[in-house]
Amino acid sequence: MGTLPVLIVGETELKLSSVGKLKRLDKKVSVVKKVFIDKEIVKLFITHYAKPEIKKKAEEKGIIIVQSFEW
Repeated sequence: MGTLPVLIVGETELKLSSVGKLKRLDKKVSVVKKVFIDKEIVKLFITHYAKPEIKKKAEEKGIIIVQSFEW
């Protein structure tokens, strides 16, 4: 069984509170896709806190959100 190479494109933000930050990540992903056409891209957002409605929007866009509560 082979493995599929993936690229992780991500962002960090202390408090993820606006959809605009998700759009910024989508723009970065579109640039990366132009160069790495044959790679699967994993969208990742690391934050201390994400509002529930933003988490829902991220899920709809296929963005993984990791909330880190450690300082």
